[in-house]
Amino acid sequence: EKGGSIFRQMIFSTADGKLTVKDCFCFDGAFTENLITQCEPVVTEDGVILPGEKASARLRILGNPPLTVKAHLHRGHRGEWETVYAIRWTPLPGQRETGFEIELLEP
Repeated sequence: EKGGSIFRQMIFSTADGKLTVKDCFCFDGAFTENLITQCEPVVTEDGVILPGEKASARLRILGNPPLTVKAHLHRGHRGEWETVYAIRWTPLPGQRETGFEIELLEP
């Protein structure tokens, strides 16, 4: 049986309000990361913008791998149907760590 481990590091910078989440995968094989959001993502050259009612955020994937965004119909915690968005990426061959940074944008 093959085994492995996953380590997640989260760093919040009080200086600029940036949150960095970094995952390190210590095993062989391919994997896909998923980030689910209720905000409809807008993919730009400078990252993925997550627009909100009061503020927006910019998401940057570490290593800049190709990503996809797909809408899904989902039943929320109150039992009501809602649209959520899956941002998916697969690290490049040989890349054993991935992650993302989230930066709050000025309104």
